[in-house]
Amino acid sequence: MRKLLLTLVTMGILLLPSGKVRAQVRLSHLRCENLLAPIGLDVARPRFSWQLQAPSNRRGVRQTPYELQVAASDAGLARGRATVWQSGKVASDSSVHVTYAGPALTASRRYYWRVRVWDNTGKPSAWSATTYWQTGLLASTNWRAAWIGPGYPEDSVQRPSPLLRKEFTIAKPVSIGHGLRHSPRLVRSPNQWSARGRCLPHARLDEI
Repeated sequence: MRKLLLTLVTMGILLLPSGKVRAQVRLSHLRCENLLAPIGLDVARPRFSWQLQAPSNRRGVRQTPYELQVAASDAGLARGRATVWQSGKVASDSSVHVTYAGPALTASRRYYWRVRVWDNTGKPSAWSATTYWQTGLLASTNWRAAWIGPGYPEDSVQRPSPLLRKEFTIAKPVSIGHGLRHSPRLVRSPNQWSARGRCLPHARLDEI
């Protein structure tokens, strides 16, 4: 009995510190150029931001190093493969406007990213949730479309907004870009629009 009691007392002493294990810092509010999962971003070197969320029983928690990963797919990041860029462990407490420093980005492409940090006790956080941003047209050479005009001299006094309309027939599956009014049967894909003044793109699919 004395041996058993001594063993239990010893186990209680050994387990006591484990009850005070420090909980991990969590990361939230991931932003790219201050936006949540932006689409059509025309920034060649986007900036990332995140917020630390410390457990309620911890005070004075701060970030020391951080590490960023960027990949061409969320599945790649889930497997731990940063196929586009990996910052490595960077000794910095910065968590606002951390600049992308990887290879040149491709226009009209979606990139996925995540981050983890180390706190001031040297303990790493888990990787954040994966989020993304999608590039727009990064250079004038990315434009492949022609400008559309009203076809008559512009009124420089009244400056009315012309209605430009074009009807055509297509035989292939239809994809409509983000931000357009579309039928639920249509699939979204990135499209770029630009205009001088007011522009409201609108697409309609008529039954045949």
